[in-house]
Amino acid sequence: MQSTGFIMMFVLFLICGVAFNTLTASANGLRTFQFLYFFSSFWNQFGPNCTTWLVAAEVFPTDVRSTFQGFSAAMGKVGAIIADVVFGYVSKQATFFLSAAFGLAGACVTWLFLPDTTGLSLDELDRMAKYMLAGEFEHYHGEGVNPRHLSTWERWVLKWDRHYDPGMDEKHKVLQLAQLQELNEGA
Repeated sequence: MQSTGFIMMFVLFLICGVAFNTLTASANGLRTFQFLYFFSSFWNQFGPNCTTWLVAAEVFPTDVRSTFQGFSAAMGKVGAIIADVVFGYVSKQATFFLSAAFGLAGACVTWLFLPDTTGLSLDELDRMAKYMLAGEFEHYHGEGVNPRHLSTWERWVLKWDRHYDPGMDEKHKVLQLAQLQELNEGA
């Protein structure tokens, strides 16, 4: 959803930039220009704008989710301020080329770094984070490192998919449950 939104924004802003003089030269051209601009807004709302909140709510562990979601939102505001300042110094046509470039950059960053948490419970993400924080990530074998949930970076560079082993993960869950029961009985 986010990648699709970024790609469509790239395409639509690129069209507006390339055809800017033609589109702004006549009444019919202006109507087409308005349609392209408003249609790009639809793709922004469909993709990056709504997934900004969804992604931050899913990828950060519960203990730090609200703090990191706030930080993510703040970085979005900083980006908006930077764009506003930069766009004040360039031509209207260049604004569309810059917007297209950032749409393409957003799609690339999304493809490279964004994990697909579809079907992955927040509890499992928290469990994976606990292994990371304890310095024992190599012992985590759960769904969080299933290749279908990992980003391109996590698969190709970090190679986290090597840890995925559902059988071993089930054994760890049984041991962890037994330890929790012992703690509860001892209390």
